[in-house]
Amino acid sequence: MPLGVLEYRLRRANKVVGYQKSVQGQTFYSKDLLWWNGTRIDHDERDAYLEMKDKNDRPLFDGDIVSFREETRERRAQIRKTGDWLEAFDIDEEVSVSVEDLQQAPSLTFVGFSLD
Repeated sequence: MPLGVLEYRLRRANKVVGYQKSVQGQTFYSKDLLWWNGTRIDHDERDAYLEMKDKNDRPLFDGDIVSFREETRERRAQIRKTGDWLEAFDIDEEVSVSVEDLQQAPSLTFVGFSLD
């Protein structure tokens, strides 16, 4: 099956139940990002794929919390998508973080996701 375009992480309450992508105008679903088929996965919420991956090649989605090393300190940030715009906020210091810096951080690691 062609790779297609990953679009969403699917959740039911606070549990990830699968993923959704499009291939040539058709929608496919997966429970594990490996095996895809056309059977819809029941979900309540979906988080947009940010077209970013962490250092372990894990896809990142709207609302994800990541850690990264900046100079001599470890930081944690939440990444949000508003329309086509990505924003990141330092969780501990409550300040903006450059998304470009996150994307280039070799230590970028998925930590979890927020239900906000």
